[in-house]
Order: sequence, then C-alpha cells, then structure tokens
Amino acid sequence: MKATIQHCLEMGYCAFGVRRWFSAYSDRGLTLREFCKNGVDTEWLRAQNDPRLTKLADYVESKSGG
Repeated sequence: MKATIQHCLEMGYCAFGVRRWFSAYSDRGLTLREFCKNGVDTEWLRAQNDPRLTKLADYVESKSGG
C-alpha cells in the first residue's frame, strides 16, 4: 500500500514536519519530491523503525481495510 502526503495531512502531520522528516531520511533513498509525486510503500515506512512512520503506515493500512 502507498502512503501519500495527503495521508500525512489527514493525520495532522504538518508540512514543515514532513519536510524535516525527509531531510532526516534523505540518505535512505527517498526525497520529499518523490514522496509527494509517488507516495511510498508502507513496508518502507515500517523498515525505518520510526514510531511516527509506523503510525502513518498503520493509518494507511486501516483506511484500506487491511
């Protein structure tokens, strides 16, 4: 499943915080531009071992029914 910037905003994550998050994870192969354009797999979010990203993955998967 894909998480998108819209999912972040629905959860109340602010755009500034998302931008900072991508700055911190820029060495892991994903840019903010790519995320905004294509989203990111929830598997990738979970692999980062970050509680905020796991929460986002949970949210996306719950909206998709699984």
